[in-house]
Amino acid sequence: MSTKKTPGQGITVRELADSKEYKKFGENRLGVLLLTQLTASDDPDHVAAESLVGGGNDRKIDSFLINLEKKAAYIGQLYLNHNWGKVGAPANKASDLNTAAAWLFSTAKAKKLSQTVADRSLELKRLIAAGEVTSLSVFYCHNCKESQSVADELETVRESVGKRLAAEGLTNVHVTAVEYGLN
Repeated sequence: MSTKKTPGQGITVRELADSKEYKKFGENRLGVLLLTQLTASDDPDHVAAESLVGGGNDRKIDSFLINLEKKAAYIGQLYLNHNWGKVGAPANKASDLNTAAAWLFSTAKAKKLSQTVADRSLELKRLIAAGEVTSLSVFYCHNCKESQSVADELETVRESVGKRLAAEGLTNVHVTAVEYGLN
């Protein structure tokens, strides 16, 4: 059986994520790949530098990117299982996005966020208020099969984020919550 690609034959997500260009991002490589595609960027290094959140006080936020060209913001939870195609990613990682949103859109708790996340949170609110960001995508990116339990968690996250933004008078933004997994 030949593994050589013929012209017109597609590359799998796993092959791309495991390529030299993305493998260097370790457990975050699927998230960097996803955001590179969503933003139509040709520079994964820039996407990684701008989006990946780590260290203390990240408050369950693995990825946070604002893309003014698309008038969009992306807040994500990333998960990479050693076994590609596992049945169902952990739903608790999707529910972590509710915790992330609570921290991001809480004025009282902003002081307890990492400086990077706090700055981006304030910037996101300002950009939404100014109409410069009109789309907010909260996402869970993983290499497992998509599941109903994760979809249910994400719907709760979408509703919760929408209510938090509305409570701050930020109603001019469309909120989505999406699972990016394997089907």
